[in-house]
Amino acid sequence: MESPHRIACLDGFRGFAILMVTMFRFGSHAFTEDLVGRLPSKIFLIGTAGVDFFFVLSGFLITGLLLDAKENSDHYYSRFYMRRALRIFPLYFASLFLFLVVLPFLGNTKVTDTIDGSTLHLWIYTTNLVVAWNNEWCFGCMNHFWSLAIEEQFYLVWPVVIALLRPNKIATLCIVSFVILAVARICFSVAGLGDASEKSFTLFRMDGLLLGAIASIHFRNQGINGFAIDRSRWNIGLIACLGCYGMSLLLGNNDYTIRFTSVSLLATCLLLSVLSSNPESWQRKIFEIGWLRSLGKYSYAMYIFQGPLVPLVDAYVSPSKTIANAGLYTLAMLATTYLLSVISWYAFERWFLAIKDRIAFAK
Repeated sequence: MESPHRIACLDGFRGFAILMVTMFRFGSHAFTEDLVGRLPSKIFLIGTAGVDFFFVLSGFLITGLLLDAKENSDHYYSRFYMRRALRIFPLYFASLFLFLVVLPFLGNTKVTDTIDGSTLHLWIYTTNLVVAWNNEWCFGCMNHFWSLAIEEQFYLVWPVVIALLRPNKIATLCIVSFVILAVARICFSVAGLGDASEKSFTLFRMDGLLLGAIASIHFRNQGINGFAIDRSRWNIGLIACLGCYGMSLLLGNNDYTIRFTSVSLLATCLLLSVLSSNPESWQRKIFEIGWLRSLGKYSYAMYIFQGPLVPLVDAYVSPSKTIANAGLYTLAMLATTYLLSVISWYAFERWFLAIKDRIAFAK
């Protein structure tokens, strides 16, 4: 049963993010440069922006939940971490057990053969730190778990920050940190100190999480009625950020990571524009489309499954013989990932979510 307090368009926002990431994962694998040339293959770079959309939404939702709980919760830390653990850990560790233990035991090492780094770091959410330290994507088909590691590291620290500071101080901290960390990452990129490092180090990828937190505080301060007045402002910001993001894509790998900041700003403006729009507006209607919200509902499992599926399927399917074959492969893998995620939800995840929902976070 869906919570009466659930905002439908946020599920659509999450669905849009996972659609971008999933199409990138399978599309970039199928539509290689040998098949379509350099420019069309770079179009799939847009899909990587989905991770930043997730970061913005996570910063927005987690900050709001923590601020609410801070005011009226008797067990602030324990309830937060118990609910997060029940949502994240069961599927994550079950998938690791399946791909790293069960399949190799059965003789299928297609997933583990792609991994050069120690699998221990997958179990303790430190893959991004290893990638950053070595400046090498060494976890093969599980490289995308770097973003899950950053989320977990954020969850460890952020409740403490929210508990210690007032909302206006939190907003100031976010703004200052956003500027300092973005500038530091760009300088790191200009100096050419490590392509993988600048993409995976926790402090270098805080743009979206911090902007989402700022948006959450602003949303609470304005209230629904006052917030709607800002709609034109967010639309103008959205157009400006879209232009900046488009220009960064034209620069390709020479954008010095400006793309990370521009897409985070774009995602934040889009989120605020949708939230401040009229319930009958086209923005709301798009993000409340049923199939997009459905993708959002199962997005966590889709994100986990998509990487390991590639080597498991490639043993039987060659995705890049023709453009038509690559297109069919991409759509088929998207559908397969979605189907597996639905099965995962009803056969496994929902039992833990039922326990989570019984643990009230705030009164």
